Amino acid sequence: MNHDFTPVCELIARAIITQNGGILANQGTHPQTGQCYYALPGGHVEDGENCVQALQRELQEELMMGCAVGDLQFVIEQTYSGRHEADGPRHELVLYFEARLASPLPNGQAISSPEPAKNFRWIPIAEIGGASFLPPQAASHLQKYFEGHDFPAYIFQNNIASNAD
Repeated sequence: MNHDFTPVCELIARAIITQNGGILANQGTHPQTGQCYYALPGGHVEDGENCVQALQRELQEELMMGCAVGDLQFVIEQTYSGRHEADGPRHELVLYFEARLASPLPNGQAISSPEPAKNFRWIPIAEIGGASFLPPQAASHLQKYFEGHDFPAYIFQNNIASNAD
């Protein structure tokens, strides 16, 4: 078997932040499809930091606010073709932690971020099942999390068709 490239797994930490019956999410638009999606706050773990440090740094960058990071709730691993036409295959391991912000954010009004591409809003917990989250498995895991059901703490989704050698 000949492998022309070494796949890289991106490690991502995301925060489950709730307030007044809502969960904090960033609303974005998929560059290839133009469809609206939601992703929880957080981002890539950089060299030299652990997942908790990465999440604290990301929330400081995205919301200009400190946070307390709680327990790891679930992990989603996925492979997919990428969001942009020129992207090659992507492999992500996304860790979802409970988190609490240092102070509350406004409900029912715009949440400002120093990052212009961020568009944070509160999604009512009751509407999570109908919201389009990335990765797609996040919505069902979040729904089960809030309903208090037992669910697998780890899920793998492969969205890349593979060819047998």
